[in-house]
Amino acid sequence: MRILLIMPPNPVPTSPLVFGYPLGLGYLASSLLPHGFDVAIYDCNSEQSSMSEIRQKVEEYQPHVVGISIYTALARSAVAIAKLVKEINPKTITVAGGAHATYDYGALLLNYPFDYIVLGEGEITFLELIKDIEQHNSRRSEIKGLAYYDNGVKVTDKRPPIPDLDILPFPAYHLVKYQNYIKPQLLPNAVSIMTSRGCSHLCAFCSQSHFQHQWRGRSPDNIVYEMEYLLSTYRDIQSFQFYDDNFTLDNNRVYELCDLMIKKDLNRYKWSCLARVDQVNRELLYSMKRAGCVK
Repeated sequence: MRILLIMPPNPVPTSPLVFGYPLGLGYLASSLLPHGFDVAIYDCNSEQSSMSEIRQKVEEYQPHVVGISIYTALARSAVAIAKLVKEINPKTITVAGGAHATYDYGALLLNYPFDYIVLGEGEITFLELIKDIEQHNSRRSEIKGLAYYDNGVKVTDKRPPIPDLDILPFPAYHLVKYQNYIKPQLLPNAVSIMTSRGCSHLCAFCSQSHFQHQWRGRSPDNIVYEMEYLLSTYRDIQSFQFYDDNFTLDNNRVYELCDLMIKKDLNRYKWSCLARVDQVNRELLYSMKRAGCVK
């Protein structure tokens, strides 16, 4: 089964913090590949794709399933791609995921050509859905974290967050021209890594207060292993952006990570992160600086 994962084009220029390598799609792909599925990632922002080029990609790949990641800023582009996919082949299954899709699943299913919406974290839900599609939708109502239309919008039981992020394989970096993502962003030749998910706070302006309220962090060993993998595979990398919503929620984990980065001589690479001012102190910031943090 061929699965095409698409990051829609952004209609307006935006911060490089927002659009680097599509980590969400990368994690989906790496969760599917061990099960024998043929997976491709098409990042319309990196490729600077027009709708005609997106059409050409879909026609050439002939996917059975198209997964589309939706940020709010990309909602119109995502809908346009879903319509395009159905125009090319009405039998192609369209699936949307991401924060916007999770919040707005009802409107997307009622008004636009999406067959399924993956709610919340997608690695397990999407894999179970793809397996179920292979088996002709024999148990889709039992798949947690899914919404679909069947004589009305149906929503299955909530999918609990993945408790141990270390079990996830690294994103499928090899499915894109990853060298194109190694470029000056917030830092010189920076690439993005996700070391934790969620945030335990309830800020009204932030999607994570409802999308991934439960914070979970990867282990320092797992994070450093990914950094070393990227550095050995892509030699132009000079710095890292830790893409977490709240990198410093667990101070002890940050101390352990910083000590390990220094031990592994990774502190010669600059890095940045996002944090809450009430969850850092002078000692922690000094440790982060020693380990290479500059922003």
